[in-house]
Amino acid sequence: MQSLLQTKTAVIAYMSKFGSNYKGSKLLDSDWEKTSKYCEVLELFCQATVLLDGEKYVSCSSVLPLLSTLQKHMAVHEEDPGYILPGLNRLLWLTSSSV
Repeated sequence: MQSLLQTKTAVIAYMSKFGSNYKGSKLLDSDWEKTSKYCEVLELFCQATVLLDGEKYVSCSSVLPLLSTLQKHMAVHEEDPGYILPGLNRLLWLTSSSV
């Protein structure tokens, strides 16, 4: 997805020049915004995965602060009407409450 965002200018230029020949769906501004938000959220999970993957034995002392950080970040986006993962906060809450 990050590669797509990096080529956004080229994709838009191509579509403006050759878009009339293209019969498929076209990316709207809202699609670009959602893709950007997906990348933000997925980057957090990538960092969390790398952090936990580096440990031989994963313990609660490393998982719980990580869950807390993810919950705080997700809460910031929950108010956004275009937010892409509204149920993730609930999932994180259920996961942390069962630990």
